[in-house]
Amino acid sequence: MPQTESHKSLIRESYRAYQAEDREAMERLFAAPNDGRLASFDLVRLVESGDEVVATYEATRADGTRFRNTEIHRFAGEEIAEVEVYFGWDLE
Repeated sequence: MPQTESHKSLIRESYRAYQAEDREAMERLFAAPNDGRLASFDLVRLVESGDEVVATYEATRADGTRFRNTEIHRFAGEEIAEVEVYFGWDLE
């Protein structure tokens, strides 16, 4: 099967797993996020408003380059239910 068809198949499978609430299947389909690529995070802003926390951070990649992003974390009780990411820019 051509790689693009294989990729499409994996995406279809991920949507089926999401709909079925099959967390184990979803975890098998996703690569470890930033596994080994990030060395550190420095939080520069945390602002809480209702059930949301806005976090701005500066991160250092394993190669020493740095970047800045902002994320909005929405909570359902004591669990993070959603994360909205705004990609910033590279730092000097």
